[in-house]
Order: sequence, then structure tokens, then C-alpha cells
Amino acid sequence: MDIFSKLRDPSIANKVELLHACHAVCFNSHVDILDCKTSCARQRTDLTIDDALTHFHDSCHFVIIKRSGEWSLMNDGKSYYEVGFCTMDADVDYFLFIYLTTTAFDEKIRPQFEFEERI
Repeated sequence: MDIFSKLRDPSIANKVELLHACHAVCFNSHVDILDCKTSCARQRTDLTIDDALTHFHDSCHFVIIKRSGEWSLMNDGKSYYEVGFCTMDADVDYFLFIYLTTTAFDEKIRPQFEFEERI
């Protein structure tokens, strides 16, 4: 079962700080775009986290998810964290995905931030 969390301080500054902290200890990350004028599917890009953050704003869909890993090829089927956002804009949507091991999240990220978990 996946476990969703949110930051107790959901300010943009705190979210950006979390994204940078997660990116520093992640095992994988990428930025996708969805431009429905050219495709109905997200496209992988070579954009950096800093490129993606230029599109980050208050109304973005922001996620912190502990994935069970049970049905995933990611992280050898072990649980992992997915942290990121989707811009959900009218023209082009940007998606930032950051993947961390549970150890990296629990040891490096959790001590720096306050979270509320919800299932």
C-alpha cells in the first residue's frame, strides 16, 4: 500500500528546499513534459531540477509518496519514496519525479522536515 505524506509547512520555499534535499540523495530523477498540442503522452526531457523549478508555483500538484515497491521494477521491488510535482497548467505541463530509497529518506530527509502521513 502506498503512503502519502505532506509537509507540515507547505510553503513554496519549504517545498523547494525539500525537492533540492531529495534530489541530492536520490537514486533517480527526471523531468517530463506533456504538451497536448504535440502528444497525448508525457515526454522525457533533459531538463534539470532547476529548469523544472522555474515552472513551480502554488497551485502545482505536489506529492510525497512512499511506494510499496511490491509491483514495481523500480528499486529492485523494494519500497521507495517518490517526491515531485506536476504543474497542471493550461498549455504545457511539467512533471518532476525524484526517487529515493527509504533509507535515504528516513536518514537524510525526515530529520530536516516535518511530515504528516496519510494512507
